[in-house]
Amino acid sequence: MSTHELVLTTGHLNTAQREQVLSLWQRHDVTLPDPELRLSEVRGLAIDAAGQTVGVCTAGLVTDSITKQRFLTLRSFTDEAHRTHHIALQLVYEVGPALHAAFIEKPQGSEVGAILQ
Repeated sequence: MSTHELVLTTGHLNTAQREQVLSLWQRHDVTLPDPELRLSEVRGLAIDAAGQTVGVCTAGLVTDSITKQRFLTLRSFTDEAHRTHHIALQLVYEVGPALHAAFIEKPQGSEVGAILQ
């Protein structure tokens, strides 16, 4: 089993992290309408033993178009070679509680639930 490190972030990525996340998405043909917005939503990275980003978790608030209720959405994506290691779930398990603690410390409005993708 591959070893990896989970790193939490506040969406302020350094240049190397940005490039690695973009490269991860590009390698898997991930198409985003606004990559800069998604990069600002990065809250967790999975780094392999070689120092490469092999997983990413983003989070943001979305508003339902019909009910106008706000949901916290967590999106986790893992490099294909690492998908059997449950990194996507590990990222969500790390990022979720960290976001919960941040919302308690500094409320950002109310959300009615969460969506995991």
